Amino acid sequence: MAVEGASLDWTGSTVMQSPFAAGPMKFFHYFSAGISEGTEATYKGVDGNAEVRLEAEGPEAVASWATHTNFGPEAGKHQVVRLLNGTGRIEADGSATIAWNAGFSVNFYSGSAPFSVENPTLIVKPDGTGELTATLSGCKASKAEPQAGCVPFAPVPGAQVATFSGVSIDPDAALTIAPHYAGVTVETAGGTPQNREVEGWGAWPQSFVTFQLNTGLSSFFYSSGSGEDPKKAPLPFVIDFKGPKPTPPAPTPSSPNKPESTPTPVSAPGPAKLAASKGLQKFGADGVAKVASLACPSGGATCTTTVPKRLGAKIAGKRYVLGVMAPKKIGAGKSATVKVHVPKAAREALGKKKYQVKLPVALHANGATTKQVVKVEIAGRR
Repeated sequence: MAVEGASLDWTGSTVMQSPFAAGPMKFFHYFSAGISEGTEATYKGVDGNAEVRLEAEGPEAVASWATHTNFGPEAGKHQVVRLLNGTGRIEADGSATIAWNAGFSVNFYSGSAPFSVENPTLIVKPDGTGELTATLSGCKASKAEPQAGCVPFAPVPGAQVATFSGVSIDPDAALTIAPHYAGVTVETAGGTPQNREVEGWGAWPQSFVTFQLNTGLSSFFYSSGSGEDPKKAPLPFVIDFKGPKPTPPAPTPSSPNKPESTPTPVSAPGPAKLAASKGLQKFGADGVAKVASLACPSGGATCTTTVPKRLGAKIAGKRYVLGVMAPKKIGAGKSATVKVHVPKAAREALGKKKYQVKLPVALHANGATTKQVVKVEIAGRR
């Protein structure tokens, strides 16, 4: 099947989501849309099919220069790159190729060391393995001498931003992909050697690390024995094959030459119903658990939902991102469910314990909105 309008949400790593202080200075590794040189003049919150959002429990405003550093544990928000209008195909054998005509930048050290990711392509093979590739570009910049400016070097096309496995595509649901990191080995040329003795050691793909040797940021993308090592693994990214939908056009007004018929009175539709799943919800090998039921009243208009596509979760002291699956629209008189997907690493960390999901859900029906923060305990089948 053809895919048009797919979205990709990317959050980088915990390093990128964590501001830090160095003496009197505070640094942010902030995202921006389009190509950036790490300056206010080259900053954009939106550029073509790319936008940067600051999110807490749900979507919030697109970032601007005035708000671009409003993220991190103290702010209670994280930054998200959202790419729109991806196109490609999903094949009957479960494989897929989706490409985005878009670019974004990661501005390390408050813009002193920026690099850019352009025109990413998602490739999923029939066996569930795959990669996210892109053209990488950047400049040799110095956090010690930011006044020296950005000296660009040659772009690197086709670099792997992520590799993964265990992916199964459902075209009607958001797909959360956890990139490989643990146990991945890389060669670091003249850079800081990879430390393969520390707990959780690993790396981003070799071509990505090799590119970062040019920027001077390579050791942020593999275990080097520093105190930042627990924050370096890539966070899951989310693909929505249907993506955000445009606002439907207004209905065509009646012809002035024809009298309007008087509508037959009908009873008002009942309220929308939103209910959290009762009792402990268990997920199987696929990591999916039902957390809420939705019902759109009959006799009215199609209902719409507002549900975050992902949900942060702290399990066994580590942060994970759970995928959220919910329809954007529900026909009148129809019902649907909201589910969460717990990635493999989070399932392993949870073990035999329980975790309480807290998920804000809103169901809009006939001019009224039903809201609830769903609280449901989930656990693996034991």
